[in-house]
Amino acid sequence: MKMQWCLPVSVLVSVALVALTNVRKKEHDKENKLFTMGDIKLRVTSDVLAEYQSEMANLQNQADKAKDELNALEEEVNINQNKRDNLNGMVGTCESERVRRKVYITDISQLVTYFFLNGSFWWVNK
Repeated sequence: MKMQWCLPVSVLVSVALVALTNVRKKEHDKENKLFTMGDIKLRVTSDVLAEYQSEMANLQNQADKAKDELNALEEEVNINQNKRDNLNGMVGTCESERVRRKVYITDISQLVTYFFLNGSFWWVNK
């Protein structure tokens, strides 16, 4: 009697093992696909991150260069403003000297005109 049960039980166990193997294979394939998708996603994310970091480094370099240029231009503006202030002072001095000389020349020309009209020069009267 044991022999009669042995064959069907072994067939039943074999079928159950094949079914279990197929189920586990499907689960393994599913996990493998998920792992592959995760791996691809990770690689893409790392590539995007690397590209972002390199772009940020380039932008930082450009910002540093622009800041240096701005500092240089500000120094040049300060130098030119100092030169302008000095030249404005010189112009003011020259302008006041010109006005003073113009007044002096005008006074002398009026004096000469007065003396010529009145005949008060000493060499003219003698």
